[in-house]
Amino acid sequence: MGHIMDFGKLDGRKIELVVLKSGSFVACVSTYGAALVWFGTKDRNYVTYHSSGEKYIDDSTYMGKVVGPYANRIEGASFSIGEKRYGLEKNDGDNNLHSGSSCFGNKLWSIEGISDSMVTLSLSTEEEGGFPGRHETEVSYYLTAEGMLTILYKATSTERCPVALTNHAYFVLDDRDSRSLSLMVEADKYIAVDSALIPLPENPVSVENTDFDFRTRTKVGERRDGKYDNSWVLKKGALVTVEGNLASLSVKTTEPGIQIYTGEFMTGEDAFPFKGIALETGSFPNSPNRPDFCGKYTDNGEYFQSMTSYFLVPKE
Repeated sequence: MGHIMDFGKLDGRKIELVVLKSGSFVACVSTYGAALVWFGTKDRNYVTYHSSGEKYIDDSTYMGKVVGPYANRIEGASFSIGEKRYGLEKNDGDNNLHSGSSCFGNKLWSIEGISDSMVTLSLSTEEEGGFPGRHETEVSYYLTAEGMLTILYKATSTERCPVALTNHAYFVLDDRDSRSLSLMVEADKYIAVDSALIPLPENPVSVENTDFDFRTRTKVGERRDGKYDNSWVLKKGALVTVEGNLASLSVKTTEPGIQIYTGEFMTGEDAFPFKGIALETGSFPNSPNRPDFCGKYTDNGEYFQSMTSYFLVPKE
């Protein structure tokens, strides 16, 4: 059975930390935000983390949290379903980022199932933040002795609602910073964006002869001063691999895209700019306003499900 530890309090309610073990690998998940707090071995953690659950409450970097109901940006903080327009919180200029203050990462989740190497967390949320319907969400973490951490997401809602769930862990694979990492993305296209990181009308765009061509392994800091917060269009079954002097990490997902953020604006007691790299699998930005992006929706009798696996190979 997975080990459960006290990790803090939220409004008098206990925040718990679930410790999973398989072989020499360890993963720890907080019930606050369903956040990934630890992924590595007992001696080294390869994700940024806070030492207590309370420190996650006011964290603005989404460190390790499960983001939903919609991860990424929605232009104008609004979208339409049929003839009805829904207004959202503007928390990123005039846009909505990661669902605003109603983000699932700002909620206390419940433990539904647990074993030595697996935990399932659930969250029931009332309609809020402008997103229609009550939501029922489950996230399961599975750890293997080979160093693979798989996250399975499931969600439904009482009304039709755009959905994009992801994990916002920052992986620390190099003891310098994320600009020292080498990156390979099996993608021929990426999503071109404006200065507010909202997709431009003509999309997706070929990576050929651009700073977004990582089809061969390339050092992150060689281009754009290592500043990336962008989405790539993944081929079916594609791998994203990141390598540093501490470890390498491969990512595979059922989702159509991945947002890669090199952490330019990371701040706080337990982070600094470029400390880690976020690998956020999911839909493309602003998909509720872009029918051509084939975004996903939940509804009565219509649920969302996705899976992402992270394969870690330490170098020590």
